[in-house]
Amino acid sequence: MGNEARAAVAGRAGALNARGVAPCAPGARFRAVRACIFDLDGTLVSGPYDFRAMREQVWEIARDYGWIGVPDMSLPALEAIDWVQRLPVMHGGRATAFARAARAALEQRELDWLPRCHPVEGAAEAVARLMAAGIRCVVITRNSARVARALLAQ
Repeated sequence: MGNEARAAVAGRAGALNARGVAPCAPGARFRAVRACIFDLDGTLVSGPYDFRAMREQVWEIARDYGWIGVPDMSLPALEAIDWVQRLPVMHGGRATAFARAARAALEQRELDWLPRCHPVEGAAEAVARLMAAGIRCVVITRNSARVARALLAQ
């Protein structure tokens, strides 16, 4: 924040610290927060995820369903599924069958990793404190619902 902007904000909000943030009374910092959104993997739960292997598996399944080409390994697994489904080679029920097979394979891989997953230290306590303060907590994930429920149950 530039000096002019800092001065303008300071005139409205009182003194600012070095980062340009107005200090607040203890406990008041999160008073305006009504909800928090958490990603599941790496934020609340840690595990042995191998996203490259997941992408490779999707492209292997695509080949089984008639796709020929060079895989775009920059696409995350779910986006690769969506992309392959829209190809002309995936006509008729082939696209649906491919997507079903690819998603089932990804879910199985996640289930295989499940025993090696564990809660991130302090995450459950942080969520509990937020909820005790009346702050709603939401978890988002790209895991299957079945795997997400199992991870949250840990």
